[in-house]
Amino acid sequence: MKVTAYTFLWALVALGAPKNVFSNEDSQETTQVYDGWTIKRFSTDDAIKEMAPFLSSSEDIPSHLQYVIGLGQSGLVGSWNRLPVADPEFGAALSGGKFTKEGKKLKQVINRCAGDGWTFFDYDSTSITTGEKEQRFLTATGKDFFSKINEDEDMCNLIFTWNEDRTKAVITGYFPEDLSFVDSLLSIEIQMLPYWKWKFGLKTSWLSFKNFKSLDKKCCPPKNGNDMCSGKGTIGKKGSTCETISMACGEVAPEDVTQCALMRRINLGAGFIPAFGYEVYALADKNGLATPFEKYYSKAVIDAGVSTLFQGIGENESISVEANSVESESVPENPEL
Repeated sequence: MKVTAYTFLWALVALGAPKNVFSNEDSQETTQVYDGWTIKRFSTDDAIKEMAPFLSSSEDIPSHLQYVIGLGQSGLVGSWNRLPVADPEFGAALSGGKFTKEGKKLKQVINRCAGDGWTFFDYDSTSITTGEKEQRFLTATGKDFFSKINEDEDMCNLIFTWNEDRTKAVITGYFPEDLSFVDSLLSIEIQMLPYWKWKFGLKTSWLSFKNFKSLDKKCCPPKNGNDMCSGKGTIGKKGSTCETISMACGEVAPEDVTQCALMRRINLGAGFIPAFGYEVYALADKNGLATPFEKYYSKAVIDAGVSTLFQGIGENESISVEANSVESESVPENPEL
C-alpha cells in the first residue's frame, strides 16, 4: 500500500482516507453487492433493529459492554473535544466480534468490513450541518471510507484490549502494517465514564462520588415513576427489573444528554496527552430495546441529512450473524480490581 504524507497526516487526525470502488448510481435495494462484498443499506430509523443482532449472546461478556453504541465523533450530539474532521461512522455493536481471554485482559477483534455490525453513514457528501447550523466535516463519504479500509485488510480489524474490569480498552488496527509505528506515537483508547461505572457497581474514584447522585437524576431518572433503579450498582444484574439502561432509565431531558455519554473515545498523543476525542452513547441494549439517548442521537444524524446507513455483511450474501463467545477461560460478569 502506497502511503503519502497527506494520507499519513489525515490518518493521525481522523483515522480515514478516501478511495471509491462503489457505483455512483443510487439504489433503493436493501442489499447490494460491490466487487464481491455484500453491503446492506437501511434507514437510520432502523439502526437499532439492524445493529442489535450483532451483540454477543455470551454470558461471559460483562453487562456494561452489551450495548449498541453511537460514535459521536461528528459532533452532532455532544461537544467534548470533538475531532476537527470525523470518519463517517454511525456506531457499532460494542460486544460484536470475537473475544479471547489473555491473562487478566480481554482481547476483542471487530471486523469493520464484514459481519460484526459496524455501521457507516450512507451519505454522499463530506460536510454535515448540526442543529445549530454549524458545519462539520468528514474525512470521506461513507462509501469512499468503507472502500478505503477494504483495500487493506489490516485496516478492517480493530483490536480492543480491555483492562481487567473491562472499562477501558486500548484500540489498535487503525493503521496499515507499514504505519504500525504510529501506535507508539498515538494511543487510542475508549474509556467508560465514572458515573456509569458507579451505576454498574464497578470500582471508580471516590473523588467523583459527590457528582453521581445529581447525575443519576439526569441520566437515569425513574421510569414510570418507579425509583427502584436509583442509586449505585442497580444496573447490570441479570434478571432484575433494572438489568439494562433501557429497562432502568426513564426519559432524559435534551439539555442533559451530553452529560450522560456511556464512554469517551480518546486519542492520546505521546501516550498520555489528550489530543482529540468524542462521546460514545449507549443506544440500545442486548434485547434491542432503545435507551433514552437513542432518539436524540438518531434524530441529530437524520437532521444532518444522513437518512440511510449501511454495513458490510461479507463477501457473499449467505453470511449470517453468529452469537459471539469468549475463547479460553470464562470472563466474570463484574470482576474486581
